[in-house]
Amino acid sequence: MLILILGGSASGKSTFAEAIAGRLGRGCPAEQKIYLATMKPVDEECRERIQKHRRQRQAGQFETREEYGLLQDFSWTDPKATVLFECVSNYLNNLMFAGAEKRSSEELVQTLTDSLLFLSQKSRHLIVVSNVLHEDGIRYDAFTREYLRIFGQINQRLAEAADLVYEVVCGIPVSVKGGENG
Repeated sequence: MLILILGGSASGKSTFAEAIAGRLGRGCPAEQKIYLATMKPVDEECRERIQKHRRQRQAGQFETREEYGLLQDFSWTDPKATVLFECVSNYLNNLMFAGAEKRSSEELVQTLTDSLLFLSQKSRHLIVVSNVLHEDGIRYDAFTREYLRIFGQINQRLAEAADLVYEVVCGIPVSVKGGENG
């Protein structure tokens, strides 16, 4: 099952994703509850957010994997595992801004989407956390507009493939596709 959870910054989407992962992985050993974290600790704000998420995960008994580059090695996956992927924007940033290899917009959309859909096939449940970024009405420069376009295409493709889609608004999960509110 593929579940996509969207929300703005500090909306409660991570907490909601962890609760779903906890329910889906109830009774499973820790190695079958995997938290795939993608935020690079590049500054103090990132380090604080990473520490906050690590504390949240302790109670959930997740095995944490931190991946900052392209997801290529899926040897760690388990077809019985519940995987929580946190998050699409960090993963896109890592692929766009780290490393010498430049990819076209189309390649970024395809690579990121394909890797997550493949991970979904290699695990029992995949919960993907993503952001809602372009609802502020601000006029951005061309580079930022292109980033938002790429990001929007990725979210659309993931939502199309997902069994369930939720948007978390002010800590309240709202079903967008296939699920119940709450």
